[in-house]
Amino acid sequence: MISDKLVRILPDYAYAPMDVHVVYATARFMPRKVRAFIDHLATSLQAIPGLRINRIPEKNV
Repeated sequence: MISDKLVRILPDYAYAPMDVHVVYATARFMPRKVRAFIDHLATSLQAIPGLRINRIPEKNV
């Protein structure tokens, strides 16, 4: 029987450190679509085991 679930085959393997940057012009005039995408991206990445999310506070320029 074939399962539609992912199976971890290397449980001792850890991701190499990786930076993901979201760059935009300014938070002051950010379209709601962009804010929604950033929030979705952060939430989705948090679901990946072993991945750390570091948020830098936004500066309103």
